[in-house]
Amino acid sequence: MRTIRMASGIIAVSAVAMIAAGCGSSSNSKGTPSGSPSSANPVAAAGENSILPTGTSGTGVSGGTLKVVGQGDVDHLDTASGYYTTTYSLFRDITRQLVQYPTTTDTTTANTPTSDAATYTVSPDGLTYTFKIKQGVMWDAPSGARQVTSADEVLGIKRLCNPYVSSAAIAYYTGTITGMTTFCNGFAKAPQTVAGIKAYIEGNQISGIATPDSSTVVFTLTKPASDFLNIMALPFASPAPIEDLNYLPDSPQFRRAFISDGPYKIDSYTANKSITLSRNPDWQASTDPLRKAYVNAIDITEGESDTSVQQQLQAGTADFEWDTIVPTAQIKALYQAKDPHFMLAFNGSISYIPFNFKSANLQKPAVRQALQYCVNRKHLIQVGGGSITGVPSDQILPPQLTGFKHIDPYDVAGTGGVGDPTKCKSMLAAAGASNLTLRVLYTETPPGPAGFQALQSDLKSEGINVVGVPQQTTGDLYTFEETATNLGKWDLGSGGWVPDWQGNAARSFFVPLLDGREIGATTTNYGNYNDPTVNADIDKALSATTVSAAAADWAAADNYVTTTNPAWIPVSYEALPQYFGTRVKNPVYNNFTGYLDMTNVWVN
Repeated sequence: MRTIRMASGIIAVSAVAMIAAGCGSSSNSKGTPSGSPSSANPVAAAGENSILPTGTSGTGVSGGTLKVVGQGDVDHLDTASGYYTTTYSLFRDITRQLVQYPTTTDTTTANTPTSDAATYTVSPDGLTYTFKIKQGVMWDAPSGARQVTSADEVLGIKRLCNPYVSSAAIAYYTGTITGMTTFCNGFAKAPQTVAGIKAYIEGNQISGIATPDSSTVVFTLTKPASDFLNIMALPFASPAPIEDLNYLPDSPQFRRAFISDGPYKIDSYTANKSITLSRNPDWQASTDPLRKAYVNAIDITEGESDTSVQQQLQAGTADFEWDTIVPTAQIKALYQAKDPHFMLAFNGSISYIPFNFKSANLQKPAVRQALQYCVNRKHLIQVGGGSITGVPSDQILPPQLTGFKHIDPYDVAGTGGVGDPTKCKSMLAAAGASNLTLRVLYTETPPGPAGFQALQSDLKSEGINVVGVPQQTTGDLYTFEETATNLGKWDLGSGGWVPDWQGNAARSFFVPLLDGREIGATTTNYGNYNDPTVNADIDKALSATTVSAAAADWAAADNYVTTTNPAWIPVSYEALPQYFGTRVKNPVYNNFTGYLDMTNVWVN
């Protein structure tokens, strides 16, 4: 997952301070909730209330410089490894993908990949995807403008598993493209040198990728995947120029030599300080239906505090946030004033409390079901940032993802998120767990201690003794949860997650977080959850030939893992509070990047 998109958990760090074939049924036995999917409007069912600008009417005006300010830098300036939200925003300016997401206020359209640098067709069996790169999609190469080719796309995919800086999302591609796993396994043994990487890439092929001609690239999948276009829309799948093989991936030399095929190019890059972009003279607007590129230049200044960024935006001396959000202390006032430059975007982020399935206290599903009623979600949300940016969650799958069906098995909506202490106590007693002591992980970074204290106080009133297991930072907390030697040292953790895209993106939730077969292979299943029913639903969803079929399987998995064999205590769906400057015209939120689209605004 994009680390800057990962929600940090209510009892770790508030997510608003983050740096992405039939329904299953539950048993109706005593003490076990049942879920019946309902609601045609998933956002309304969840109680979310995004506040997003709708753009500007009239003709766009070209010219000027967009001023962007923020705190930190990109994680990688290489499409093979860049994974921060800020990096995605930058890549939209300076790279093209075969398919990409449009910027529009229509949610369905915004979450559906469409033609970018290529047109495409899909075989009836869903196993073959053929892309035809448009003529006029050009590299701004130092030796002169050059057409982007099918060989460039193959190079981009091959570079994902280089042994020097491999892609954090490589599983999306090894899990779908025939021969990708074999290619990556061999690449892992190659020397981590310029010569070694180049030799392996040029001397080995991915069996499931063919290039019939210079503009056509054909992908053969191991099994149908209804989300393959979503995977190809990720910047990881970008074409790569042959010059990339002259440098170690994402090295300082690589960053200085970055070659653009997007509407802008990098004029200067100073790590942790600034990035300046200007128009790419070789970009042809006729080939790009997604980016209007109104402004002449984009100046990104880093090293600013969130308070300083907010002051500049409100003063009109800056236009866009880079990686910050509205300071917590100002959210309520801007919200109540209905400031037209204030935005609130629910993007699929969820904060949750994972159960440790290695804990002796939590082996019984009945105990985990009872604990759902014990937690006062509303209290935790108030501590973590407030009801403006958080909505109590009653299930795992967020409403922004395909497969969401509102079930509310623990009556979170009915109680307003405060829980049901009486039912909590009675169900724990029935499960033989009346005198429960739970060890709770939390981070010492504010508001972690306050969140822990709120949870401790609420559970104490219900007869549950809570012992804190503090960690210094959020990173320490996640590491503690994952380390094998710590598996018996905690009961409840603290987590948060954001999908890598919206829409047909349940893969990015269930595979890393709830597929027990991935334990040991990856390090994100924080609670060590492993249930064959859920694993089977995941397999069915991943191999579905249509989005609607996948949705039914994801809904079944969500229902089961929320009710029958609970993996988490879902706490809240969370929104990012953002702000843009007064000069900005045509502000439209891009669901994929999580920010306003720099390539489609103009400045006054």
